[in-house]
Amino acid sequence: MARTFWLLAASLFLSAPVSSAFAQSSAPTACPDDFAAFANNAEPLTCICDADAVRRGSVWGMDVYTADSSICRSAAHAGAIPQRGGTVTAVPEAGRTSYPGITRNGISSSNYGSYGSSFRFARSGAPATPTSAARSSAPVAAVGPCPDDFSALAEGGETLTCTCDGDSIARGAVWGMGVYTADSAICRAALHAGMIPRNGGQVSVVPEPGRNTYPGVTRNGVTSSNYGDYGASFRFAGEPRAAAPATAAAVTVCPDDFAALADSGATLACTCDSDALARGAVWGTDVYTADSSICRAALHAGMVARNGGRVSVVPEAGRNAYPGVTRNGVSSNNFGGYGASFRFAGEPVVRAAPVRAPSAAPVQQNITAGLRERGQVDLYIQFRLNSAELELSAAASLQELANVLKNDPALRLGLVGHTDATGSPQHNLTLSLRRAESVRNWLMSQGISPARVQVDGRGPNEPLADNATEFGRAANRRVQALRL
Repeated sequence: MARTFWLLAASLFLSAPVSSAFAQSSAPTACPDDFAAFANNAEPLTCICDADAVRRGSVWGMDVYTADSSICRSAAHAGAIPQRGGTVTAVPEAGRTSYPGITRNGISSSNYGSYGSSFRFARSGAPATPTSAARSSAPVAAVGPCPDDFSALAEGGETLTCTCDGDSIARGAVWGMGVYTADSAICRAALHAGMIPRNGGQVSVVPEPGRNTYPGVTRNGVTSSNYGDYGASFRFAGEPRAAAPATAAAVTVCPDDFAALADSGATLACTCDSDALARGAVWGTDVYTADSSICRAALHAGMVARNGGRVSVVPEAGRNAYPGVTRNGVSSNNFGGYGASFRFAGEPVVRAAPVRAPSAAPVQQNITAGLRERGQVDLYIQFRLNSAELELSAAASLQELANVLKNDPALRLGLVGHTDATGSPQHNLTLSLRRAESVRNWLMSQGISPARVQVDGRGPNEPLADNATEFGRAANRRVQALRL
């Protein structure tokens, strides 16, 4: 009788519904690291995130995430929970062809392409089950906040309408002008293009094919950079608040420099405003290194007045030497070999005043900036006539060079002496080496190890300027410091 009772009780127990305590085995209390194991289930997952889980893992996408994204970190990114954690409901979604990333709520998610399964978070008052629209495998065509960049959406062919806030405008890098590389920051590019003010606004982002060149320019308080060939681009639909060119071939505002367009072989017609005339460095005279500031070089060459104007920039082959000179209120610097150049077409509109007194020394470029930005700098330090003995006036420049070496213990320099063509070639070759050695000896007296400095002498063999003039000879007498 007792045996029959227990068999009947067991039968009733096994046929009863599974209690909520047992159901927790399929809905764990603590959230798993990611959603991959649950992605093919039809049921939402309700679980708890703690602060540690919010700090762990990677996130791909925005609002809809790849199934291998961290559940808890995605939840904080989506604003479903605060950084300290909380309870979330993750809803399975179909795979998408693209997952754009965005920095939001202190968390940066990444872009990703096609992935087979996804999830999102149920909102208060919203259904916790997937909808047919949400489960579509089509890419996200319109979102609220703009992604950090356009990389994940560039191949979709759809215009993206999204909103930039003040924080997103301050983030990221931009390459190009008018048309931007797909990995440029959308919101910062929108400010650069004049599509939105500094407090943000809504933009429509249009995919464009890749370009061979993306010239950079400083505009609306944002500096974009040059870039070469890139496979995908974007632009903005509508009229900008400030004029912005659509293509590199139709540039109206001059880029900051000519580097991105130097190999195009085409003349660039563009306009310099007064702000652009005040920016950037210039190397050379009449023919300039391709990375010289276009507008400041135009002022230097007398092609525009101080209120700016239109110029035609002509690409030129690289040169072995670019002599610098001060004229029209702009000091250009000397430089050695560089792979590409430019000049200006037409006649100058401003006639330069006399270059300088024949005995004046060339302009000393900032030593720290020259080594950091270009890897070399010419030292115009004074030696006694026909001697390697340093004059007292050389101390300030040499001290700056010593400070650069002290501040960067890994830096090694080559010192190359150069002379003008006065005297015999062999005498000048020896003199140039001795002058480079004098500079090294002075650095050693300041505690710089001799192992960090190599010396050489080239005599008159690598002139920067014409030895037939006093100024040209002064420009050629130099010790070149080269980062090794």
